[in-house]
Amino acid sequence: MGVGLAAPQIGHAKAVFVTVVDGIPEAYITPTCRSVGDERTVLRELCLSAGVMWCDVVRPAAIRLDWTDIDGTAQAQEFDGRPARVLQHELDHLHGILNLDRAEPGTIAFVDGDPKLQQLRPAP
Repeated sequence: MGVGLAAPQIGHAKAVFVTVVDGIPEAYITPTCRSVGDERTVLRELCLSAGVMWCDVVRPAAIRLDWTDIDGTAQAQEFDGRPARVLQHELDHLHGILNLDRAEPGTIAFVDGDPKLQQLRPAP
């Protein structure tokens, strides 16, 4: 069900996470991130670490990520849309932050729908 997993989620204090976006697996070693532009979006996020709870989270719509790949090559790329969202979510895990920690007030709830059907929305 998940699209990413960070090393701290499985008990390893390493700055590494993996994602599977559009069926493509990718590893990110020592990633750093910055937002690109001022636009923000909202998505009801689910997390393997949060169990059956989800919430609305506001995040930058586009980011630039710098990381090292599994071959030891430095990478840098801009991402937007759902890939940007997934990367920011996994990066938060490297800092001990869960989606519930970033929940918009009053939006934490039991999962009552299909997470794959959630759509990005403009932030208020």
